Amino acid sequence: MPTRVFVYGTLRRGESNHHLIAAATFVREARTPAAYTLFAFEGHPGMGDGGTEAIVGECFDVDAATLAELDVLEDHPRWYQRREIALDDGETVIAYVLPPHFTEGRAVIPGGDWVRWRRGR
Repeated sequence: MPTRVFVYGTLRRGESNHHLIAAATFVREARTPAAYTLFAFEGHPGMGDGGTEAIVGECFDVDAATLAELDVLEDHPRWYQRREIALDDGETVIAYVLPPHFTEGRAVIPGGDWVRWRRGR
């Protein structure tokens, strides 16, 4: 049974790590409720709990092998935490979220859309 994953950075279509999920089933564009903050890291974003932004991303249905590859990319559970979140329409999906101690002092990406922010720089 596939796992629905919400991606918001380099795994999105057209981005540098999309090849890792290119064979997965694209479901739709999506966004979270306005309850998160998107932080800037060198070459990628990180979503953190709290805040007032809706994070923009995409949903894919991935198989177990692809989910394991994503865990390696995101260094789960040491770096990102893979867990369930609710999207703004109430659907529950898996997302990779950073604990607060990794986001302290990081620049915030306004608007919650990493791709748009990166292209506008």
